[in-house]
Amino acid sequence: MGASPTRIDSTRVLLVDQPGTELEQIVQCLKEYNVAATVADTAAEALSCCEQQDFQLLVSERMLPDMDGFDFFRQVRETGRSKDLPIIVLTREIDMDERIKSMSQDVDDYILKPFYPEEVAARINTVLQESQQSADGSFNADGPLTGRLDDLNLLSLLQLLVRGKKTGRILLSDDSQPRHIVIKDGS
Repeated sequence: MGASPTRIDSTRVLLVDQPGTELEQIVQCLKEYNVAATVADTAAEALSCCEQQDFQLLVSERMLPDMDGFDFFRQVRETGRSKDLPIIVLTREIDMDERIKSMSQDVDDYILKPFYPEEVAARINTVLQESQQSADGSFNADGPLTGRLDDLNLLSLLQLLVRGKKTGRILLSDDSQPRHIVIKDGS
């Protein structure tokens, strides 16, 4: 393994994906960071797990065999125990329109397949830290956003606007035609 992210405190993560090498790599990597992973093969199995156990994070494939990922994420949010559960999406194909659509689904991060297991652990660590800061009030959603835009990618900027319930307009342009993304009060 390469460089290690900060050690993750003892955490329970629900992984939803089809069995295979990639899933085994994630489980093994998380063990090295003291993360207990519960694995589910289907959305139905994962929803059952969410009703029975408390998790700190959901990491799920976008394309599930028994349900569309967006429908699954919505149902997770409707489950009392997991209504505030951070979600990281694993996917092979994702375009910008799908990323923006997912922002309204409260998806916290994306990991594109194929991936490095260390990247998965680092992203899990980051999402867990952000979730903890939000829960304990150390993330100031009421204050203005400050910082250098070149330190953020578009997805991170959108996440900040949505999570902080901010209002803003982002101008996207290539050489053909400018486009705007408008967010008002986080939606």
